Amino acid sequence: TTNMNINTNTNNTNTNSSTNTTEHTSKQIISLVHDMDIETCRSLISVIPQDPHLFSGSVRYNLDPFQLYNDDEIWRALDDAHIKEYIHSIGGLTSTVEEQGKNFSVGQRQLLSLSRAILRKCKYILMDEVSASVDFVTDKLIQETIRTSPILKEATIITIAHRLRTIADSDLIVVINNGKVAESKHPYELLQEK
Repeated sequence: TTNMNINTNTNNTNTNSSTNTTEHTSKQIISLVHDMDIETCRSLISVIPQDPHLFSGSVRYNLDPFQLYNDDEIWRALDDAHIKEYIHSIGGLTSTVEEQGKNFSVGQRQLLSLSRAILRKCKYILMDEVSASVDFVTDKLIQETIRTSPILKEATIITIAHRLRTIADSDLIVVINNGKVAESKHPYELLQEK
């Protein structure tokens, strides 16, 4: 069983509206993707996979390969993702990133990927098991980033997760079993049933 969270960041505590929120959000996303060109779609969506990939180059290049943002914006994104101090300690934005980010832990690569999504101010973020391969401390930092980043609070976050604590603060949890939607409810409702 896979839990998929759709976090619309509406902060709606009315649990009776969860089904309508699911249908509304799903229809919005499908319509949005269907009606746009690929470049527009890419500009609105950020994907953070379980095993994030970094490129050879600098930290700056990995966060902003097209040089669209100034240093202050990049540092703010790093700060939001709780990795600013570490990047400072290794030499800043010009620090070297080895092929596939081998000189960074999986958790640090995840935090850099979160920084990239924050920097791009994507409206839709897909997180695929982002905390599956990280230690407890990094998992906590990732969850704190999702909860506190002003940019992420404005985004719709779709999280694929197997750990309930990863998605417990979500607005809606969709449980998928054998490729089909088994349940779709507010986390509080699901926890009451267990």
